[in-house]
Amino acid sequence: YILEKMKNVPVGQKTFFKGRIFMFKFSKTLAIMLVAVLFVFAVAGCGQQGETESAGSDDSSQDTSGEVIKIGNVGPLSGNTATYGISTKNGVEVAIDEFNNAGGIDGKQIQFLAEDTRGDQAEAANAVTKLIEQDKVTAIIGGVLSSETMTGGPIANDAKIVMLSPSSTATGVPEIGDYIFRNCLSDEVQAIQLAEYAVSELGLGKFAIMFHNNDYGLSLKDAFEAKAKELAEVVDIETY
Repeated sequence: YILEKMKNVPVGQKTFFKGRIFMFKFSKTLAIMLVAVLFVFAVAGCGQQGETESAGSDDSSQDTSGEVIKIGNVGPLSGNTATYGISTKNGVEVAIDEFNNAGGIDGKQIQFLAEDTRGDQAEAANAVTKLIEQDKVTAIIGGVLSSETMTGGPIANDAKIVMLSPSSTATGVPEIGDYIFRNCLSDEVQAIQLAEYAVSELGLGKFAIMFHNNDYGLSLKDAFEAKAKELAEVVDIETY
């Protein structure tokens, strides 16, 4: 039911939370937990449509005749960006433990299968393929990095497996397909709202921009620069 509702949402509105940027005091872990809880509620609807598969609690070789709901996770658990993937994985595990301790979903326990991409796009594609074809997951949380989602998303979408990213902010993620979603603001929305706030609320008129020279930093810089030049003056741009 939830999946059918999602498919009817216009592409431009598929980012779950849009609007002005607020200063939240939630810890990163709590925020990730909330994302995980939202995702598990969505999977409940998918699970009721008979998309669950046989699995053991942690041993994929154990057959329990559909008594568990398998949820996959794709993200960096090692390498330079591991902190993001580990935080996401930990938060999801807390939420899943809470559901399982409360009786699961319709009496079925949730099994969590996490794959390490090491922050590599090719590894992300392999991880998504394994979760779908070998592990037979009902849905996937991830990717954690935008590059992972852009690479693995088309694979999940073609297989009609719901994939929800808690943190892929790059432009174009919702447009991958009807089964691909994110639960965060895009780079463009973040940067535009920041520029508007700085001008309209803080009264600033001149900006110097410093950005990290990677895909994420460049995307934020481009969106902020365009809006800042429209509303005020950009006096310098430096990278690091």
